[in-house]
Amino acid sequence: MKLLKIGKRLRAFCKWSGTAFVIVGILWVGPQAPNRALAYVMPSEQLLGYLADNFKKFKTISILQSTRLMSSRKNEPALAFEEKIWVQPPRFYKAQIVTEIQEEGTSLEEIQGFRLDIDPGYRQLLAANTPQDLSGRLLAWGIDQSLVSLTRLDGTVAYAIGNYRDQAAPTLLIEKKRFLPILLRYRVAERPGSKPVTIRFDDFREVSGGWYPFRIDCFQGGDLIERYLLLEAKFNIPFPSEVLDGGK
Repeated sequence: MKLLKIGKRLRAFCKWSGTAFVIVGILWVGPQAPNRALAYVMPSEQLLGYLADNFKKFKTISILQSTRLMSSRKNEPALAFEEKIWVQPPRFYKAQIVTEIQEEGTSLEEIQGFRLDIDPGYRQLLAANTPQDLSGRLLAWGIDQSLVSLTRLDGTVAYAIGNYRDQAAPTLLIEKKRFLPILLRYRVAERPGSKPVTIRFDDFREVSGGWYPFRIDCFQGGDLIERYLLLEAKFNIPFPSEVLDGGK
């Protein structure tokens, strides 16, 4: 009889002590768990520094690309041609069409009229600029550099500088893993009320000690307007004098 009473008391104690242990464990872990779950979000200055490191070796860039201008009409083929691009930090940019337009009866003047008004300054994100130079670019595009958050783009985790949740707000997305720019969104300042321009950088490959995108897509609103496919890239070569004349 005594053994039965002792057994009941032991079971009651174990049940109470187990519950107490769980409660104490929750009280100990609870306040700390959220803090451990919070991911560290870098300030924009640090992000731009890491981004700049990826392109610091590219003092000059000479590109041959395939350019496609997408038609807004169904069943109408895109215009395609090859184009040379020259970029030198912090501001130099020049572009030149080097092949015939694959559409008879279309002049170079007409094709320029069809093109989206894109700020070529986005090319400087991919060249040897300082974090301060890049910060100035973001300021000119109207990107709020005090807003930094984590987001996803097509499954890729990225830092967002600016208000990415607002589909009309200027924003720069930087891939979290490699600190590469994957999206830039801004408004054309000279055209109030126009749809924002979005530039997507894709298919990054290692070249000449850095990274470079082999595909760039340009959107206005949600429509793909222009696509650039990299055919050839040369880095750190001097530009001929005829190239330097007339650059932006």
